[in-house]
Amino acid sequence: MSRGSHGDPAGVAPSIAARRLAAQQIAHPRFTTPGELVAHLGAVQAQEPLAAKWAVGLRLGGREAREATHAAREATIDRALADGSIIRTHVFRWTWQLVTPADLPWMLPLVTARLMARAARRHRELALDAAQFRRAHAALARALRDGEHRTRAELGAALRAAGVATEGARLSHLLGHAELHGVICSGAPRGKQATYALLAGRAPRRGAPRARDEAVAALALRYFESRGPATAADFAWWSGLAPAEARAGLADVQSRLAAETVGGAVYWAGARTARISDAALARATLLPAFDEYL
Repeated sequence: MSRGSHGDPAGVAPSIAARRLAAQQIAHPRFTTPGELVAHLGAVQAQEPLAAKWAVGLRLGGREAREATHAAREATIDRALADGSIIRTHVFRWTWQLVTPADLPWMLPLVTARLMARAARRHRELALDAAQFRRAHAALARALRDGEHRTRAELGAALRAAGVATEGARLSHLLGHAELHGVICSGAPRGKQATYALLAGRAPRRGAPRARDEAVAALALRYFESRGPATAADFAWWSGLAPAEARAGLADVQSRLAAETVGGAVYWAGARTARISDAALARATLLPAFDEYL
């Protein structure tokens, strides 16, 4: 479906912002569990752990969520992180994000090669080469076998025991490299400490791998249905995909989306957008740092 916008584009911009509130489940939340919500959004920025829990909590819907105390909502999200129904790990743009175990195995291959190419110079500066990464992956796999969940410090010790230096920024890059290559991901928190676990145990791949073009199309549909109205350039930035590939993914699913032109730019959104009440638009929402809406 497509419809053109006429008149002053500045008068349409507030409508776009309002519909994004609904698409992102801020003004019209309809998911009752963290896993359902994160699946709808594809990935949720989680650079700051507390801010990420805040972002999920304010988007949970249903009577039970509306009536729950802040502590109860946080406990619900903590359980989801502990049981692995949502996972905090590095994905798009090499940033911390929340994803579901069903999505992570097919999302990682979309971005890993491009992110590694961008990090190549930094890896050379840190004297991290293919042999070092292979040794690190093997050491991490040994430390986390049999379902073990280890802290960052414990994994650093395991790497040093295997002859892999971890000083300075090396440990962050070693762990991030292992995350982006599907070796490790977040484990169950140990008190206030985050842990890591093997990805194969927390998010096993189910079924045959998706073809790349099918995965890009699936990601595009997820993005525009949960972030729209948005542009192809917005999708390319958020996903970290090459602009041409992002546009190709959008082209594959645009028949399932609605489009409108504002200020010379084409904005895409889910074909069905929830209607937002005046009361919902008038309500102030306190968003956390790095929130997806921002």
